[in-house]
Amino acid sequence: MIYTFTIPGRPRGKDRPRFAVRGKGDKRFVQTYTTKKTMAFEERVAQAAAPAMGNVVLDGAISVVVVLVFPRTNALKKVVKKTGLPKHQAVGLPHTVKPDADNCCKAVLDGLKVWLKDQQVWHLHVQKFYSDMVLEEGEWREKLPCTHVSLETTPRL
Repeated sequence: MIYTFTIPGRPRGKDRPRFAVRGKGDKRFVQTYTTKKTMAFEERVAQAAAPAMGNVVLDGAISVVVVLVFPRTNALKKVVKKTGLPKHQAVGLPHTVKPDADNCCKAVLDGLKVWLKDQQVWHLHVQKFYSDMVLEEGEWREKLPCTHVSLETTPRL
């Protein structure tokens, strides 16, 4: 079975865990917590996945494909006046700066609570791109940033 969905908005990587000292005197302890920004993104992932997946819990091996689409910088949005074409590649321009692809995948996978164990993910493919430029009404515009996710289950033998 294949499940596909899109998470609207800018992709983000999972932040490192944070630590705080709690308690007083000899009852002090260290608490580990996840940042609010990461928790908000993981909730956005869960909300985007819900219509495509429902309440299903996946069993068996799972293959995951994640395509991260980031907004272009102002320099990458420029259009050459003489030709009327984008100065930089309009489609499929690789995103090679932070956040790291693996941290983005961690945030997406942690937001999906659809499997029994993390070890079920046997195949993970990730790509990072800048958003495509499209010609609309005679003007070059940038498509909105998002994250495309596809999950495929392999039946148990």
